[in-house]
Parts: sequence; structure tokens; C-alpha cells
Amino acid sequence: MIRIKISLVAVFIIMLSYKGIAQIDSHYWTAQYGAKGLLLNGAVIASTDEENAIFYNPGAMGHVEKFGISLSFLTPQFSELKISNFFGDGQTVTDRDYGFAPDFAAVGFPLFGDSRFKGGIASFNRYSSNIDLENRMIDDLPGSENRLSIQRLDFERNVSQRWIGFGMSFKAQENLSIGLSHFFIIHSESSDIFIQNQVVRKRDANVLISGIGVKEKYQMSAYGGMITKLGLSWRSPLQDLMIGATVTSSAYGFFVETGKYQSDELLKFESDPVLINSTGTRDEKANYKSPISIGLGAEYGLNDWTISGSAEYFSAIPTYDMIDAIGVSNAGTDQRILISTSSESVLNVAVGLQRNIDENTTLFLGARTDISPKKKYNGITSFDILDTGPSMTHVSIGSLFTILDNKISIGLDYGFGQRSEDVETINFEDVDNLSLPASSVNRRVTSKLQSLTLIATYDFIFKLYE
Repeated sequence: MIRIKISLVAVFIIMLSYKGIAQIDSHYWTAQYGAKGLLLNGAVIASTDEENAIFYNPGAMGHVEKFGISLSFLTPQFSELKISNFFGDGQTVTDRDYGFAPDFAAVGFPLFGDSRFKGGIASFNRYSSNIDLENRMIDDLPGSENRLSIQRLDFERNVSQRWIGFGMSFKAQENLSIGLSHFFIIHSESSDIFIQNQVVRKRDANVLISGIGVKEKYQMSAYGGMITKLGLSWRSPLQDLMIGATVTSSAYGFFVETGKYQSDELLKFESDPVLINSTGTRDEKANYKSPISIGLGAEYGLNDWTISGSAEYFSAIPTYDMIDAIGVSNAGTDQRILISTSSESVLNVAVGLQRNIDENTTLFLGARTDISPKKKYNGITSFDILDTGPSMTHVSIGSLFTILDNKISIGLDYGFGQRSEDVETINFEDVDNLSLPASSVNRRVTSKLQSLTLIATYDFIFKLYE
């Protein structure tokens, strides 16, 4: 009966956590989970005492005394991305998003009828990005007094990665616990860019004289991959000092990896469109890689105050071919299509402060970095836009309330980042009758990203066993 109850709860957790979310560009530490994880901004590698230990530090599961269901979903989030000067001097494009922060659901339970063994399962969105940028520009056509040039750019980028996994821990000594979590991952990403230039009459913009457009689209999916995390957790006899360490593998063992690429060029005179070039792919080979990471954390408590800190290092990813395919054009010729990517190493840190107001209420303050791995892409135009994504700094404040052993947290998290550098950008000002905006101008591009999240988590303690 116990096993049946746990199994039903596990199915419920996996189904419930499939909630739609939307947010701007994700880095390695963009998403945090659970009451303490969100309120302390991830400074919980040493001290997590909830079901989210499956993700943060599986070794810490050995110190969890009461098991239940931890839910974090339908958490409202507002985010705004502004990019200045990328599409022209003084031009700013903005992407505002109103959605939900990444969901998380987990359940914990004992194993083997032995109090030294603990286990759990979890399902959550690890990464999720949704970038949608638009730019329009109308200007006199160079060398003509009676014609206008209308330039248009639409860019969309989506990334989604879900982790579904289980974890277990073994309490080797009274104060020492080791654990392992194993996750199955589902990854998908796509990029779509459309650039167009139309020439119309100045006195009647509805009359098209000529136009040219280019559309470039890419999709990649990887299913059935795995990531393994090892964790160690030590706590002093008085529980005033806690230390934790983790090692997380890169993704491996994908069952299915697929990718597609499509490029179309359209030339138009009056009302007669001419497709001058179209390239699709066949015999696609796709590949997805993630970094190895090492995490360390510590927490120290004195009277009603507790300070905690965590750090995690993510290794660099050398350049590799994400898509290797044969491109087939409408002219019947074949060409090799390569889309490659790489990313730099990253070190993120988080600090948190707790104060016990009373036995049922705790106040939390937290701060963390979310450094951009500065991914670089080659082989597709639209990825150049992503190179301007800024690193973020987050601060949070909130409270955790305990009601009949159940935990409810409420708080706010604010994140802000800015990045400025000289990059090669699209030059919408360099157009003629039958040309697209050039992309050979260096400008000082500034990108600003901010987000505001209402933290709301629910940790229900049920008697899954006697």
C-alpha cells in the first residue's frame, strides 16, 4: 500500500510540473527551486533540507527528517530585454515578457526500510528562454527623392530543457551523508530570423516597386540524455555548521538527436515573387553538450541568525558541431551545412542570510550572480544577436511560514544585468534598391536585462509512511 501511494504521488508530480513558462535568455543559474533555494538565491548547497536536495545536493537528502511534496509553479515573472545600437545608431529594440518562472515538483520517501537510506523523484524545467525581437525602419531610398526604403527584421529564439530524475542518499555516519541523483533530460531549441527590404513610392506606400527578403530557420532536439550528480553533506553535532560539495556530469547518452535548417531568399518585382534560392537539409546529424560543474557550500548559524554561501564552477565547452547536415538547394546542388557552438567557463556565487522571527516564521535575504557563459555560434546569422546577452545579479527577500509542518514561502526576486561591447551589427542604413541591410558595421552595443519574480512555493508534508 505504501508503494502504491508513493507511485501515485510520483506520477502526479511529473504531470503537474508540466506548466507553460516564458522568460528571457537563460544561463546556468537563472532558475532556482524550492522555498530556501529561491529565497536564498541558491545558497543552499550545504543546507538544503527539502525535496529540492535531489537537484542541489543529493547528499543532503540523508539529513531530511520529514518527507512530503514540494511544489513551485505558477510563479509570476516579468522580464525585459533591451538592446541598443545593434540595428542602427540610436535604435533600441525591446522584448517584454509576462509569464511564469520555471516550475519544480518533487517528492521524497524512505528506502529499503532502513532509516539510513532516503530517496526522491523530481521534475522541473532547467532552462527556458523565449526571445522575440522586432525592428522596423523607414527612410528615403539613397539616390531617389520619390521612393522610400522599408526595412524589417524579426528574430525569435526558443530554448527548453526539462529534467526528470530520481535521487538517493546514504547516511554513512551520524553527521555525514552521501548521495547520487540521476536525471533524464529533454532538450529543444530553435532560432528564426527574417530580414526584408522593400522599396515603395513615397506618395503611395501601398505600391511596391521591388523587395528582397531572407529567412533563416533552425531547429534542434535531443531526447533521452542523462546527467548524473554526486553530493556530500556534513553537519556538525549541534547543526550550527554545515558543509556540502557536489560534482555534476555533462550530458551523455542521448537516444535521439535531430536538427533541421532552412534558408530562403525571395526577390519581388511589383506583384511577381521569385524564389531565387532555397536550401533545406537532409542526412542531419545533431549534437548537444553541457558543462561539467563542481559546487561547494557552507552555512553557519549563531542564535537566531544564519549565514550561508555557495559557489559553482561550470567548465568551458570547446567548439563542436551542433548540426552537421547536407543542404539541398532548389537548384539541385548540395552543400554541407555546419552550425557550431562553444561557451566559456563560469563561476557563480550566492550568499544568504536568515533570521528566525519565531518558531513558525523565518526571514530570508539572498543574492547571487548569474554569469553569462558567452556562447558563440557559427553558421547561422541569427545567433549573432545572442552574443550580446548580459550577466545578471539577483537579490531576493521573503519569508517562510510553517503551518502544521507544511511550509509556505512568499517573497520577491529582482535581477538586473548590463553588457556593453563592440560587436559586428546589422547596418540598416546601408541599403539600395535591391539589397538587404549589410552586417559589416562595428558598433558599441548595449544590452540590458531585468526581471521581477513573485516567489511562491508550497512544501506539503504528508505521511507517506508510518
